[in-house]
Amino acid sequence: MAAMSSRAVPVLFVALAALAPAVALAAPSQKEKADARAFLAEARKAAKEKRWTDAIGAFQTADGLDPSPAVELELAQTEIAAGKLAEAARLLATIDAGTDPALPAKKTREAAKKVLDELKPRVPTVKVAVTGPTGKVSVIIDGADVDASGEVPVNPGSHTVGASADGWNPAEKDVKLAEGAHETVELTLTPGTAAAPVQASSGSRLPGIIVASGGGLGLILGGVFGGLAFSATSSAKSKCVGNVCSPAAADDISSSKTYGNVSTAMFIAGGALAAAGVVLIIVAPGGGKKDEPRKGAHVTPWIGPGQAGLGGSF
Repeated sequence: MAAMSSRAVPVLFVALAALAPAVALAAPSQKEKADARAFLAEARKAAKEKRWTDAIGAFQTADGLDPSPAVELELAQTEIAAGKLAEAARLLATIDAGTDPALPAKKTREAAKKVLDELKPRVPTVKVAVTGPTGKVSVIIDGADVDASGEVPVNPGSHTVGASADGWNPAEKDVKLAEGAHETVELTLTPGTAAAPVQASSGSRLPGIIVASGGGLGLILGGVFGGLAFSATSSAKSKCVGNVCSPAAADDISSSKTYGNVSTAMFIAGGALAAAGVVLIIVAPGGGKKDEPRKGAHVTPWIGPGQAGLGGSF
């Protein structure tokens, strides 16, 4: 046994040497301890003045710099005073579960357990019951995900409880709880409907058909008046010898010119309208997504003295 002990001594020294840097790294520095004391003084001053938010923040900073069950107990008591019963209960349970064998820490744990026992009946809880989906359901309270497998401790006051699941419409309810209340919030999710894809509305070819029809009518009228002009010209020639015509041919000559001009105008206008109609039939204006301004090609025929054409954008 003595030999074994002598061999164990070097091993023990090696183990302690390996642990020393970690212990030194975990321990707060003198500056951190000094800063922690300053924040602790500020926290107590704010708590005395009932500036709960400032006090809680300062206590948390002090405990982060130099962790101490005693500071955590003060923090929990401040949270209780601020109405944050759920947070205080969680912190007190953590202190009570501590394993530090030091006597001061033991007294702190005993004090934390006593405060926790008195606090537990005051903490409200919410039980969330969701009907609808059979798969995974996400439950949130005040925007934070929670484990809803049992009762969820919350602070007294108003809360928004919600649930959601893939393929289901989410649901939520507002609930107000007094100290010590135990509420069951029932949420029913309904099957979701897939959003209908935005479909592009097809353009209309009706404007093109109408314009093309007008162009066809113009070409037909151009042919009719052309025939009348030819007939009037033939009648006038029958009353003329060479370039000399009798007075009786004057009316036929005038009619021939009039019919000829009308025929020419009809052919030009009819051709322009027919071309415009073909273009409109091809581009089918008015297409695009619903609720969007209509964009695309447009064609506008124009007619002037002895001429015609197309205008527009593509």
